[in-house]
Amino acid sequence: MRNIRPLIIVLAVSASILLGCNKASESVQPIYPEKAVAVLTEERWGCITGQRILSETGRTAELSEIKNPEDRNDRNELLLFFPARKLSSLEGYFILRISVMHPDPAVQGQLSIREPALVQMNNSISLQFQGTATGKIRADLLYSRRKDIEPVLITCPEADIFEPVNARLFRVYPLKAGLKISITEPSTYRAELPSQFISAASDIDLAEQLLEALDSELRIAGLPIFVWGMEGISENRLKAMISKHGRERKFSVSLNIRNRGRSEIISTVAESVLPALKQGLILKKQDGHTVPGEISISVDR
Repeated sequence: MRNIRPLIIVLAVSASILLGCNKASESVQPIYPEKAVAVLTEERWGCITGQRILSETGRTAELSEIKNPEDRNDRNELLLFFPARKLSSLEGYFILRISVMHPDPAVQGQLSIREPALVQMNNSISLQFQGTATGKIRADLLYSRRKDIEPVLITCPEADIFEPVNARLFRVYPLKAGLKISITEPSTYRAELPSQFISAASDIDLAEQLLEALDSELRIAGLPIFVWGMEGISENRLKAMISKHGRERKFSVSLNIRNRGRSEIISTVAESVLPALKQGLILKKQDGHTVPGEISISVDR
């Protein structure tokens, strides 16, 4: 009988900028996730309408694919929160979001993961875990200063959600979507990441700090995060708040308000700048009506 070798998935990170003067032969202890959760993510017509923690997985997790009708993309996901301070000066989390999908509609994708860890060796960093898979593995790299699910209000006209409804979501921001996972050996998988992801995470961290400062001033008392009063928001006020909270950094902020099928842009810059993050908002008028919005924050270097 042939020996069946376990599937080893290796997510390699080019990280010479992180390791500084580490010797090439030096290795350190594996970095395990500070938090690992299996999550049900509900999505309709491109809008994430809610998330629910299924279990705290620890160092072992199993995922099953959800087969959806055309208008839905519900999925079971594994979120691995690695403390960024182990690799950088950041205080947030590098997050690996992992799911599985089988291309055959009649076959349910399955994924079993054991002992996920970040491993640093010979001037490189990799996420390694053992397991077995039926189907295609999808992995995304994200960053956030927070690791807890939060209550929010959402709207999504595409999903016929025109009035704000309560939901719970993880607040995460993408660094690299759809990591390319290649097979280097019969049982070894690798997805290399560009070294710039640490720099991008630093920009997200700064932008998220500014976003939280703006939310503390503009949020309507007693309501969830990112529900702001619409009156009084202007370019001059945004510039004043950026100057107050931005410290030595220069930020660019653009607020897109979608009102009755039209978009109104309030921006502190004359031209579009690639944002470090985007965040959906609910803007409430004095008459009680609400409109959806989105804020984009860029960090000028």
